[in-house]
Amino acid sequence: GLLKVAMHYRWNFLDYNEAFLRSEFGDHIAPGESPEVIQKIADKVMRPMQAYLPLLGVNERTIPVIEDQYLELMKLLNHHFERYPYVLGGRPSVADYGLFAPLYAHLSRDPFPGLLMKQQAPRLFRWIERMNAENADTPEFGECETTYFEADEIPDTLQALLSLVGRDFVPELKMAVQHINAWLAQNPDVEGECVTEKPRLKMLSQMDYSFRGTTVTGMVIPYQLLMLQRITDFYKQLSVPEQQAMLDFFEPLGLADLLTLVADRRVERANLIEVWGEFSHTTVTY
Repeated sequence: GLLKVAMHYRWNFLDYNEAFLRSEFGDHIAPGESPEVIQKIADKVMRPMQAYLPLLGVNERTIPVIEDQYLELMKLLNHHFERYPYVLGGRPSVADYGLFAPLYAHLSRDPFPGLLMKQQAPRLFRWIERMNAENADTPEFGECETTYFEADEIPDTLQALLSLVGRDFVPELKMAVQHINAWLAQNPDVEGECVTEKPRLKMLSQMDYSFRGTTVTGMVIPYQLLMLQRITDFYKQLSVPEQQAMLDFFEPLGLADLLTLVADRRVERANLIEVWGEFSHTTVTY
């Protein structure tokens, strides 16, 4: 969900970021090479990355709402990390590592968004430092219990973050599933094939969707189905009372669709590539 934000703040602020990015891309691909070689390699790598911006729908018309959303997201995360060292309490979980990828690699390390995070959300930046520490780096929390929230208790600070997910990302995901299903209807015999034209491509097609009242023309990314299936598969195997309890919590946050939203075909992994799997047993959009 942070792909638009990460790519915008990386590639649309090259006056601040370019020297850093050139060194990072060059060193990553050709460690130990001369500065001249590193600069040439950086040119070749950086141009294709920048080309993703229009495909993601990042343009002059959409940038204001992308930035508004990120400022709100930072505020919510900062508020949470003022009270708790990690997303689910006193120790890191898969939730922390999922958020960490874009917030660290793009939005805290790149010079411009890194300064923005320090200015707007210093506790969020402290969480970035804590996630990189070799131990529980929590001195500001005193004697902190290294446990998760008890009895599935979700504090208001985290519910506010989940509500943002419901408002901003669920509609995009629902539209992506609709486009994927339309494509699958026209391509019924794709089981076992790569979900995109080539494995290195992220995009199946493009779609229009509403993002904070602005129409965005962005990418349909089948990989998202692989992530969505983790939720729907878990929900499906619960007992009826457990499903109801989960629904009761998700619904007020605008997240109920995530529990039963499935495409007509599954996405599977084969030889490190996403491929189309079998037909879904039930196709339901809650």
